[in-house]
Amino acid sequence: ARQYCGQLGKQDNCQVAVSLSIATQRGSLPIAWQLYVPKEWIDDRDRARRAGIPDDQAFATKPQIALTQLREAIASGIVPGIVLADAGYG
Repeated sequence: ARQYCGQLGKQDNCQVAVSLSIATQRGSLPIAWQLYVPKEWIDDRDRARRAGIPDDQAFATKPQIALTQLREAIASGIVPGIVLADAGYG
C-alpha cells in the first residue's frame, strides 16, 4: 500500500515492518519482527486473503505493534534498556 517508506524518504507502494532489537557495544540482534498491515488491507478481507493475510489478523498501528513487542520481550525476561524509535512513532 502507499505509505511512508524510510528507505525512500517519501510515500510509495511498499511493505513496512516493525522490529525490536537488543543491542550492546558489540552488536545488535533482532528479537521481534512483524509486518505492518494497513487498515485498508485488513478491512478488505478479499484483498487480504489474496495476499495471504490470515483472517484473524487485526489492525494495529505501528506504535501498538512496537509496544506489544516491548511488553512481550520484558515478559520473556529481556532486561529493559534504552528505547529508540523512528519519528513515525510519535
